[in-house]
Amino acid sequence: MSRSVPWRHKPTSLITEMIPVAKDLKLYLLNEIGPTSLVFKDENDNKFKVIIGNTVNCSCGVVKNDHCIHSLFVLLKKFKVAESHPILWQASYLDS
Repeated sequence: MSRSVPWRHKPTSLITEMIPVAKDLKLYLLNEIGPTSLVFKDENDNKFKVIIGNTVNCSCGVVKNDHCIHSLFVLLKKFKVAESHPILWQASYLDS
């Protein structure tokens, strides 16, 4: 299995800008559909479904097939990925 998006050696400028915002975001976990598919709600009761996999998707629709605030939140807070770890800014993940 190969990545749908090539490996990134450094974060995009958009991801760099979004990391501090994602760290301060308050989301409430509603449902874990699977290990990498989660449903959250924000303080305004807006719901978001985030899927981390061969492509990164979020129902917010802000960014297609790449990270948004919600997907970065999942990686930083739920999976505890360090801000400096290259896995954080990848737009595609493998099962391994």
